Amino acid sequence: MWFNIIPGFMIIAVALSLPSYISWPCNWLLTGHWYRRSMLDTDEVQHYLRDLRLEDPYVVKGLENIPDEEEDEKADKKKS
Repeated sequence: MWFNIIPGFMIIAVALSLPSYISWPCNWLLTGHWYRRSMLDTDEVQHYLRDLRLEDPYVVKGLENIPDEEEDEKADKKKS
């Protein structure tokens, strides 16, 4: 009968939905964050490396966290 397809349908539905629910805990175990950054494009890789250089790449920061060139020059003069 038609209801004999229900177990097979449920198995396929669960198998197709598992990756979306398993990815968050796996990312948390591997990286300590609930999501991963998309790095499919070279621009995205450069943005990730910039965020990694400035601080934590998983925290949204504004422009105030990017150091100014004038401050860098003053810090260099104080060191020398």
